[in-house]
Amino acid sequence: MEQRPSLDNLEPIMDLLWDVTRDLPEMRPVAAMLDEEDGKPDKAEALFSSYLNLIDSLTDLSSDDFDTIRQANAILDAEDSKSNRAGPRRMTADRLVRSMGSDPLIFKDLIRASTDVSSDDVEGAKAALRMKLEQGHQIYATTGRTVDTKTSIPDDVILDHVDRYGYEALANTTIANYLQEYATRHLSSMNLDTTRQKDFFINALSDVLILDHISGQNKFRDIFEAWSRSRKAGGIGWITEKQIEAYSIVTRS
Repeated sequence: MEQRPSLDNLEPIMDLLWDVTRDLPEMRPVAAMLDEEDGKPDKAEALFSSYLNLIDSLTDLSSDDFDTIRQANAILDAEDSKSNRAGPRRMTADRLVRSMGSDPLIFKDLIRASTDVSSDDVEGAKAALRMKLEQGHQIYATTGRTVDTKTSIPDDVILDHVDRYGYEALANTTIANYLQEYATRHLSSMNLDTTRQKDFFINALSDVLILDHISGQNKFRDIFEAWSRSRKAGGIGWITEKQIEAYSIVTRS
């Protein structure tokens, strides 16, 4: 795993995530791991650090990377159109970075600021994450069934935790969704249309993860494996085989 960005102390942000997860039944594995007395918060810190490095890599995307991302997503868009599944255009890493204009280094500021628990944006992200997780818990508890991911999910609900089991999957969904909530607030001050799209940040990061995997660098192997493993296999299922294949087609050509 890459060395984490030079941040003095990640304990406060671990405490924040523990506070978010400690009362949610589905999140007990994460809360237990984050517990300073009985858990292993250093493991969660290492994962969080890897996510910060993943965000940092957005500033290092080259023009060739942008071309690969566009071509792979064009293949995916064409497949969706053929199967009548076409919907709103998915946010991609190149679109997000280009929306920053001449200052994509804003992501480095985001990395540093996302761990400052004294900031209003962090507190807002915490509150939003907690509310969305609780909404998901209520939906799952009242329906008493596995959530159908094909059903349209309101923007104010997170269901990623309710039918996933084990620390790895839950820790990844907790950290990724926290960073998305934070990025929404941090970047919305720039009045970017991109931040209004559901899952805009997670979708953009998935491009970086697939590029890293396809290139063989595997700097973010642990995150990629969690995102690409199916829920039945103990993963998150955010990256599909079709996405990986689209990138493979582009890089083989």
